[in-house]
Amino acid sequence: MSGVTQRAALPGDHPLTGRYSPDLHLSDGSRLTDHAHEGGFLLLDRSPDGAFAGVAAGWADRVRRVTDADTTPAPTPTPFGVLVRPDGVIAWASDTANTAELTSLEAALLRWAGEPGTPCAP
Repeated sequence: MSGVTQRAALPGDHPLTGRYSPDLHLSDGSRLTDHAHEGGFLLLDRSPDGAFAGVAAGWADRVRRVTDADTTPAPTPTPFGVLVRPDGVIAWASDTANTAELTSLEAALLRWAGEPGTPCAP
């Protein structure tokens, strides 16, 4: 069906959580979907200091981290951080990079990708 948007019932208050990931354009000319071809989790970090990517470092074997420092205003609000599950659904998103959001990202990583440094079973 055209024009139908679905939202999975996932924990989190951000309006993107539970929706399919939008095809965001990044400052290097790539698109978010360009970084998702290998599957797995994908974290887009647009925080000024790369704080979200730092939190996800313990999951480097399961979470591809993409940093994008572009803060140019977009026609629609663009979140600072987005964690995309392998099925393309957003598991976590944030419009700020404060301590509470770093903690909520860590909780989302634990929920969806398991303990840091512990590879998932095949």
